[in-house]
Amino acid sequence: MMTKPYPMELRQCAVRFGDAGESRHAVDERLGVSASCVIKWLAGYRQTGSVKPGKMGGHAPRKIAGPHRKWVLGQIANGGDVTHQGLADGLAARSCLSTSGRPCHYQQHHTRRIQRGSLFHLHNGHS
Repeated sequence: MMTKPYPMELRQCAVRFGDAGESRHAVDERLGVSASCVIKWLAGYRQTGSVKPGKMGGHAPRKIAGPHRKWVLGQIANGGDVTHQGLADGLAARSCLSTSGRPCHYQQHHTRRIQRGSLFHLHNGHS
């Protein structure tokens, strides 16, 4: 089960107490959170002006980027029969191979993504 981010009110209190001159460790004891939370909230607030939590669950890498993305979109735009295997083979031919000649993690990862329907997302500008 995933944990939830701390409430915004708690984060805002930490920033107020920190801005009022309390030490980070005094703030963590006062609010019942870890010192690392307070330190990260204050640093985030100073960088962005917000204590809004970041995305949870990790950040997904781009599915296909750069010239490979343009090539895939070109294949789709040509309107021919585009198969998953054809795209995988085309990406492999476009140097998505490791030095051993085996598909690199990039290509293996993206072949699976393509099979799960990312062509729709790729074609419609979603990443």
